[in-house]
Amino acid sequence: MKRVFEGSFDEQMQIIASGTYDLYFEAGSKGTLYLLVQGEALDCDVKMHGAAGCDVRVWFDLRAQRSIRLASFAEAQKDAVLTLSYLDVDDSDASYELQAKAAGEGAQIAVHTATLCGCRKNWNMEIIHERPHTVGTMENYCIVKADAACIIKAVGNIPKGSYGSESHQKSRVLTMSDRHSSEVVPILYIDENDVKASHAMTLGQPDADQLYYLQTRGLNLEQALGLMSIGYFLPVIEQIANKDLREQIQCRVEEKVGLYGHQ
Repeated sequence: MKRVFEGSFDEQMQIIASGTYDLYFEAGSKGTLYLLVQGEALDCDVKMHGAAGCDVRVWFDLRAQRSIRLASFAEAQKDAVLTLSYLDVDDSDASYELQAKAAGEGAQIAVHTATLCGCRKNWNMEIIHERPHTVGTMENYCIVKADAACIIKAVGNIPKGSYGSESHQKSRVLTMSDRHSSEVVPILYIDENDVKASHAMTLGQPDADQLYYLQTRGLNLEQALGLMSIGYFLPVIEQIANKDLREQIQCRVEEKVGLYGHQ
């Protein structure tokens, strides 16, 4: 399936079957595409082509049943800006791969992921800086339930010749139990001197003092954990431009994390 976007746009699209989806964002285009991905045992490739000077947000709402494999490919040409956001709060095994290329000078690529993990989920992401003066950022957030596993591998790659580029990544994982198999692997491949690069990672359980304080304010344990968890999803939810859609999704996430007293 092929879709072409041009000019200004604010559109919604569904992916309900396995297959390959090609999305073309024309030169100078600007807008937001909300992608609802839902179905059983999905196996999908989504290819995003950002032409020169485009400024596009693509927001993936991942709601697969049973299992999903999603491979995302993104390419940003000269001075293009691509912001890719992914949300998964369902209990289905998932394998996510992303390869994003800053293919034109001045291109910018930002990736945001937020995951509620109650089974097994794998994230394998890489931003490759193919031209000078490009910027790549990754922010990954995950809540891991008991007996679940979440693996996050995030790679920033600046080869020789891509001078003046920046590669930054941050991953935060909150575990709800000692019984989990979670891992964060931040990697930077740098083969150029005139660049900026950084990575930061935290992985641990909720702070006991914060939990105690919230419970003294009238919340039960589940609600307190839910309130602490929702902050991990807001950086991704806030990428949705449509206010009504943003509020609907935030309410769904709040219910999923137990903010209303049940999950």
